[in-house]
Amino acid sequence: MFSKCYDFLKENFGQMHLAGAEYLSYCVEIYNKDTPLYKIYNMCAEKYNSTPLAIARAIAYYVDNVIVKDNDLDVLSKFFGYQFRRSAKHIKNKEIIHILGENFVIIII
Repeated sequence: MFSKCYDFLKENFGQMHLAGAEYLSYCVEIYNKDTPLYKIYNMCAEKYNSTPLAIARAIAYYVDNVIVKDNDLDVLSKFFGYQFRRSAKHIKNKEIIHILGENFVIIII
């Protein structure tokens, strides 16, 4: 069963055949601001029988090649209500997991 985050990503960005989309959805589902990112990756890796590094790479690929590639950072900033670094050429995994984890209810309403 997929989470609401998965449905949100599918509706707004597509390309759900990429593993990073499912990993990102699960990381957001288990996100807690007090839990370090490496522990979130470890929990996700255990669930998907993978390694934390593979999880991080797949999420980064999905974010860079699906979410960011087809959208301007200014548009994404307005969409997510979060100001990305102007010098950034990509969004860090930590940023997108935090944004979705902290604000997901607000974004989908």
